[in-house]
Amino acid sequence: MKNTTPDAAVLQELKELTSRIFKICEQNNMPVVIGYSYELSRNEDGYSINKSITAYADEKTGAWDSTIAAAAMLLKVKDVPREVIGALKSLSVASDFARAMSEVSKEKRLH
Repeated sequence: MKNTTPDAAVLQELKELTSRIFKICEQNNMPVVIGYSYELSRNEDGYSINKSITAYADEKTGAWDSTIAAAAMLLKVKDVPREVIGALKSLSVASDFARAMSEVSKEKRLH
């Protein structure tokens, strides 16, 4: 891996877009999570990655989605073990399968 840092103009544009999306979602009571890595550099412990994480979720106001809240929490951790990523992928596949079966079930109902 090589050290990478985007141009200052790119980081500024991302910051502005993130701020705009956050404000729109907050004003409309919509949960949101935005995350991106913007710098990778080598240090004495391996690699250092800087991230920007912006999230809005408020269960009390109804701006809530458990997957958005979970994504925000997951983005805060320094490293996610590959086993956890595999488990999340399995959960996603199972969720997609359940959703597909639900749609098939709806189509077969008598009207």
